[in-house]
Amino acid sequence: MITRDRAAVFILYCFVVLLLLTTVRIRQLEHERDALQRQLTSVIHALDSMVAARPRDLLEERDSLVAREARALGLPVQLALAVAWVENRHADSLAVSYAGALGLMQVMTPEAFRVRGDTVQATYRAVYIREVCGSDHNLHERVCNVRVGLRIYRDYLRHHRNEYQALAAYNGALGKPRAAQRYVNAVRIYARALTTIGATQ
Repeated sequence: MITRDRAAVFILYCFVVLLLLTTVRIRQLEHERDALQRQLTSVIHALDSMVAARPRDLLEERDSLVAREARALGLPVQLALAVAWVENRHADSLAVSYAGALGLMQVMTPEAFRVRGDTVQATYRAVYIREVCGSDHNLHERVCNVRVGLRIYRDYLRHHRNEYQALAAYNGALGKPRAAQRYVNAVRIYARALTTIGATQ
């Protein structure tokens, strides 16, 4: 009987010790979690500050590149600028959309098509980029990205012979009326604003 009592006490003692150790560990993890959350918050604030402090030169350079290429292709400059602004308002060369579009003009990459299983489009896009930019350049480069993006839009415009359809196609919204309407409206609003600003300067 005494042996059983001692065994029960020992088991209870072990249980209490384990409970105390678990409680201590939980508190340690909570402290670590709080510390990580504070670090993450600091990183987010730092990134927000970097975005807010993005040199205006990058925006101006992007707009200059887009305007130059639009004129070379015979496209309306304000519309081309509007597409660039809607696609990538911060002029971030490394921006990647959920669909895999990259850079200033958010151009779909060969890799993005390949991930979708569309090897034909992947091959076509790779060849297209080489023809427009040369074999030593890629869509991460600002000039190449703008050139390819605007030529894709021009090709859509030639194919559809309609600005609305061409813009919807550029956005990948053909067959998606609501998405197409939102995108086209956004581009046209920016284009009108740019035209108004130009007229008042």
